[in-house]
Amino acid sequence: MAKIRDYAITVEAVAVASMVMEMPTHVTGDLLVAFVNKDTASNFTTPGGWTAGQTQTSAGAGGGVYYKRAASASETVTFALTSETCCGVVIAVQNVNGTTEADAVSGSAKSGADDSTLPLAGVGITPGHNNCLILHGLSTDSGGGFNALPPWVNLFAGDAAANSLAVSYTQQKTAAAITAPNHWGGVADDSRGFIIAIRDDGNGDYFDG
Repeated sequence: MAKIRDYAITVEAVAVASMVMEMPTHVTGDLLVAFVNKDTASNFTTPGGWTAGQTQTSAGAGGGVYYKRAASASETVTFALTSETCCGVVIAVQNVNGTTEADAVSGSAKSGADDSTLPLAGVGITPGHNNCLILHGLSTDSGGGFNALPPWVNLFAGDAAANSLAVSYTQQKTAAAITAPNHWGGVADDSRGFIIAIRDDGNGDYFDG
């Protein structure tokens, strides 16, 4: 089953001109997935060699999910900025189908919005294959550090003072519709949710650990 090998967190609480991402341990063939958030209502520029799964802006923040098939064990990525605070998570996923991004992604990435209240249900997705790893990111325009509610598992819930990002995951044994997680936080603010399903390589079963 597709599963997380490692992940790495980047937080810049002082405005910077670029976000040089901390990188997780990875090997050739892993799918690298980056969820990013910044305190400006503009989309990120897609780094070379990466694919933009979904990008959206809210009233005061920009966010998105990007991915790339690792060609080596020493990949790097930098997201260009103007001058913003920002945060992001890069996830290395192993046991992923095929050799390209298209092989790995079980259906298109989806996004959803809420400009008024939290919890945020976001948007659902219907993976086209069994044993998918489902990743979700929530980009918001406040320093809330929102948490995904069970049964989703939080990888990161933090902020860069004026903006925040929450990243969580779950597993889907059988191809069927799945709803994005609700989130809890101490405040409510405009937010955007991004969800992606990653297809497994068919080796091992759901409980392979």
